[in-house]
Amino acid sequence: MLILFNEPNSTSLLSFITEKVKSLNTQDNNSWIFYAITCYFNPKTFKNLIAELKKILGNKGNKLSGVHILIDSKEWVKEGQNKDDYIKEISANTQIPSSQITLTPIDYQNKLFHAKGYAMISSLDTNVENQPEGFAIITSGNLTESGLNSNIELGKIVYDSNSLEEFMNIFVQLQNNYSLSPQKEAELRKYQIIAEGTFYHHWHPTIDLKIKLELSSEEKKRLSELTNNEETRKKLEIFKLKKQESITDDPINIKSVFDICPEPIPPNIWANYSIDTLLGQWMPSEISKLIEKEVEESKKILKPLLQEIGDSEKIAQYTREFNEYVDRKMRENFIEFSTDNLFATKKWQERVTTFFADDNLLNVVICDYEKINVSVNKIKFDLIKEIHNRIQDFYYSPDRHIGLGRTFANLKNESNQIKFNQKISDSVEQVKKILQKNRLGELYDALQQNNQTNNQRKPDIYSDKLVNDETPTPKNTGNNHLQLNDIFIAFEIINNNEEIKYERLDGVFIRLDKSHEDGTVDTLIYKTSESSKEKSIAINKLRTFKKQWLS
Repeated sequence: MLILFNEPNSTSLLSFITEKVKSLNTQDNNSWIFYAITCYFNPKTFKNLIAELKKILGNKGNKLSGVHILIDSKEWVKEGQNKDDYIKEISANTQIPSSQITLTPIDYQNKLFHAKGYAMISSLDTNVENQPEGFAIITSGNLTESGLNSNIELGKIVYDSNSLEEFMNIFVQLQNNYSLSPQKEAELRKYQIIAEGTFYHHWHPTIDLKIKLELSSEEKKRLSELTNNEETRKKLEIFKLKKQESITDDPINIKSVFDICPEPIPPNIWANYSIDTLLGQWMPSEISKLIEKEVEESKKILKPLLQEIGDSEKIAQYTREFNEYVDRKMRENFIEFSTDNLFATKKWQERVTTFFADDNLLNVVICDYEKINVSVNKIKFDLIKEIHNRIQDFYYSPDRHIGLGRTFANLKNESNQIKFNQKISDSVEQVKKILQKNRLGELYDALQQNNQTNNQRKPDIYSDKLVNDETPTPKNTGNNHLQLNDIFIAFEIINNNEEIKYERLDGVFIRLDKSHEDGTVDTLIYKTSESSKEKSIAINKLRTFKKQWLS
C-alpha cells in the first residue's frame, strides 16, 4: 500500500505512525520494539516520538520494551550529542532500560546512509507463535520535524510476518556490518567539537553615519599650498603632509552611547574565548549563548539612547542644514560640483534611516561581531572536517596561543578531549565574571577591593561623608579607580513581574557599604547633583555602572 504523507489533505507521517501503534494496542500482553532507520535526524523529535509511543502502548498489558535506531554517522556527529548521554535521556524519559535502547551510527564505506524506514514489531520472546507481528513503513521521510510533519513524503506499509522478518534482518545486518568503528568514532568526535559552536564574522569596515563631501579642485590646491609652504617643508624635511581631499561631519555619533554605558562585549573575550576559522570566529555554544544574552539585555538600554540620537525630527533638521550647507559651499566653490556631493545628503539620510530600522546592524554596533545564522548541522560534513583540520594546522603549539587557542593546541588525544570539555566549562564561568566586571566597570573593582580588605576603611572610597557639601566635580586625573566625588551613570534593574526594564541613575559616588538589614548585601552609597542627602542602592540591582570623565 503506497501512501503520500504531509499533503494538505492527507495525514502526516507522524500521525500515521502513531495511529498504527494505537491499532496494535488492541492486542493483549505484547511487548513491542520500535525500529527506526534514518539519514537526517533531530534528537528532540525522536525523543518526543518515543515518549508518545510509550504512552500509547499502555493498555492491556502492552508495553514498549525496546528502541533501536540506525542513523548516518556524519549526520549524527553533526548533531553534537553524546550517544551514551542521549540514550540515558530517552531511558529516563520513558523508563525503558538503557540496555534495551541502541543508537548505531552507520558508516557505509564513506557513502551517505540515505535509507529511511520505521517499524513497530512484537518481541519474539512474548509471541506465542514466534512470528513477528506489527507493521513496517519504508518511506522517504527522515526522522526530523519536517520529515514527519511538513515535507511531502512517500511511503509503503507492510504487515505480513515475512516482510517484518526481512526488515529486522536488514536492520541487524546493517547494525553488525556497518556500525561506526570506535577508531572512526573517536576521529569524528573531534569534528563534533566544531558542531557544538557558533560562528561570528568581524566586520573590519566600521559602521559610522558620517557625511563626507569632496573639496573643489581650487580648495584642495589652496590647502596644499597652505600646509606645504617653505617653512613647513623645512620642518618636515623629507616628508609631506597628507593632501586633504574632503571634509566630514558626524552629527549622529552612534559610538557616543558607550560614553554612558560600557560596550557590552569587551574585546578580550574575542581574543581569549574564540578562534579564527574558515567561517569566521568560532566560539563554544555555551559562551555564545552568554554573548547573545548580554547583547539582547544591553539593547534594552542602548536602543532608547540610540533612538534619541537618531530621532526623526533631528534627522530632518540635520538634512535641511546639510542641504543648505552643500548648496552654499558649491556656490562658493569650496566643495566640488559633483554627483556625489549633490546626493551626499540624500545618501546619508537613507543610511541613517536604514541603520535605525535594522536590528541586526544594531547588534553589530553593540557586539562588534555579527553572528552567522547558519546551523552547523546544515553545513556539509566535508567543510566541518576542513575547518577542523585547518584549526589543527594553525593551532598546534600551545606556547604560541592564549585562551581557547591554547586549549585547541593541547587537544591531541582522547584524554585531552575530557580536559577540553572541562576547559570549556571553566571558560563559561570565566566569561560570566568578565561580563559582570565589564558591566559594573570601576564599581566592580572597588567592590572586589572592599571585600578583600574585609571592609577596612580606605582613603577616599570608604570615607563616611563627602569632604564638603558642594556639588562635586569628576576627577579626570587618569586614575581608573573609583574615588570619592566621582560622577557616574548607572542603570537600575526594574522588575515589574511582566518584563525587566532599566532606569537611568545619575549620581555621585560616596562609598561602598553593606545593607543595614542583614549586613550581607553590597550597597552603593551615593548622592545626586541636586541634593547632598545620601542615598543607597544594592549593587545587585544595578545593570551597568560607568564612571564619567571630563571631556
